[in-house]
Amino acid sequence: MPQLEKRHSGVESPAEILRWLVVRAEDQGRRPSSSGYGQPDQDAPVSQYKPPRWDLWLLGTGLLAIALAVASFLSPWVRHEWSLSLQRQPTPYTQLGFSNAASLPATGVPGKGIPVSFTITNDEGRQVSYPYVVASGSGTTLTTISSGTTVIAAGQSGGVRLVVVPKCSAASCRVQVSLPEQNESIDFMLTYPAQSGKKSK
Repeated sequence: MPQLEKRHSGVESPAEILRWLVVRAEDQGRRPSSSGYGQPDQDAPVSQYKPPRWDLWLLGTGLLAIALAVASFLSPWVRHEWSLSLQRQPTPYTQLGFSNAASLPATGVPGKGIPVSFTITNDEGRQVSYPYVVASGSGTTLTTISSGTTVIAAGQSGGVRLVVVPKCSAASCRVQVSLPEQNESIDFMLTYPAQSGKKSK
């Protein structure tokens, strides 16, 4: 027990004092200093993590996009779709009109024929076969008096000349020309003068 009391009473020999200083210095070296807060620990293992190379990712993505674009332009179907989207496509339509509206008759004689001329312009982008109907009447119901078919090439106009006999029950008579498949129609009005009675001798 005397030796334990001597250790607790303090370090007295120079060798023990030197050993105590060495141990104290080693302990101070392992502790992080207050001035070095936030600095990496020299004794800690170095991480092997490497950040991703974003420049390589971007380069690869760009090359892939270019390859897809080149492949799409080489496809005829894709080129056609691009041309349709970039170029404004005209709307197909058909024009119907009288060849000379000023020359249409304003009056008629019952049972007598009248000349009717009309022109069809094909802007459908393809050759079209046009069925046409000429009808007449005094009311809402019209009676067909002539019909036929004319073939017109794309971008061309075709004229039709007819002599028709209107069928009207009143003095006012409407004559109509129509293209049923294109839902186009034009018309004009004519009148029948009142017939005077026979003069008595």
